[in-house]
Amino acid sequence: MEVAAPPDHLDRALNLRTLRRTLARLDHKDRVLLTLHHYWELPVAETSRLLGVPEERSNRACTMRWKRLRAAYEAEERR
Repeated sequence: MEVAAPPDHLDRALNLRTLRRTLARLDHKDRVLLTLHHYWELPVAETSRLLGVPEERSNRACTMRWKRLRAAYEAEERR
């Protein structure tokens, strides 16, 4: 007898799968930047220091990469 996963568990698994595929499509530098800032929750100043870029550039890049990730995620969901 096979038991189905609860709907919320299945939705979460599908969302994670979509996110992984989306992240895999991004440039390596984009993935590192987003991971440091959003997943590890490092402040922009620390992220900038680790990546060796000016803080203003890193802040702008985080915003741009986040928008790019969202667009890629939405495109992946439509597949």
